[in-house]
Amino acid sequence: MKPLQTWATVQGLVAQARNEGLVVTNFFPDEARMSAWCRDGAFYEVRCGDTQFFVRRQPTFSNVYFMSRSVDALGKDWKLFVSENSNGRWIIDLIGPNRVRQPLEGAMASVGFSCLTTLQRMGRKAPEDVEEPSPDVECATQNDAGKIKELLDVYFIAEEEQIPSIEEIGEWIDAQTLFVVRGGAETPIDGFVIFDLFPSALYLRYWFVHPSARGKGVGGRLMKAMFSAGRNTKRQYFWVKTDNENALKRYRHYGFQFEPMKDVVMAYTST
Repeated sequence: MKPLQTWATVQGLVAQARNEGLVVTNFFPDEARMSAWCRDGAFYEVRCGDTQFFVRRQPTFSNVYFMSRSVDALGKDWKLFVSENSNGRWIIDLIGPNRVRQPLEGAMASVGFSCLTTLQRMGRKAPEDVEEPSPDVECATQNDAGKIKELLDVYFIAEEEQIPSIEEIGEWIDAQTLFVVRGGAETPIDGFVIFDLFPSALYLRYWFVHPSARGKGVGGRLMKAMFSAGRNTKRQYFWVKTDNENALKRYRHYGFQFEPMKDVVMAYTST
């Protein structure tokens, strides 16, 4: 595998793959995130047959992204990928409506992948009336980045939820799209919300309340602050695990509904 050192290199490989007709994909380039991965020295590429693979190395597993000529080519080329690369734990996200995603699921299951979890996209139109944020909700500072990273590592499942690097957390802090409610000495941060804000859309990435602070309205205050920040957007959306009934109930309370897009997370272990 060859390390990817710059965003321009990623763009070049993507353009070349598209020109070759490699349009079966789970790879949706994001300049900010992938530039951070390049700087971390944990982002790689490898070409196998009719498939361009991109790999993000994590401490105990690797996320795999692909651009392939066809569903059949992807399954065939995965076998080649495994035979040519080191053993390990490989995680792949298959994203799209059923008609697009299910053939990919079948192809990857046929070469040994198993399903870890399923997420579904929920969305809503931005409401016209938005409450003002509570004064105890603050923009995080760079001094908070390490603690937020620690909370993500402890309370989120890395294989299923793509935990961000501390550099990515720092970029959300710089963009003022990471809000916190502060706690006491034992739990300095009672909760946080991380989101991306675009001219017409708000994308919720992570919403967390510390177990010791639950039932005190922290989560609601964080959400209201985020909605206030996105008051000029037209659409708001996120991904949620389909078996997380508690979260689904809360999101529906805010008017979010399922959309016909799923993300099936699958895993493969090579030895």
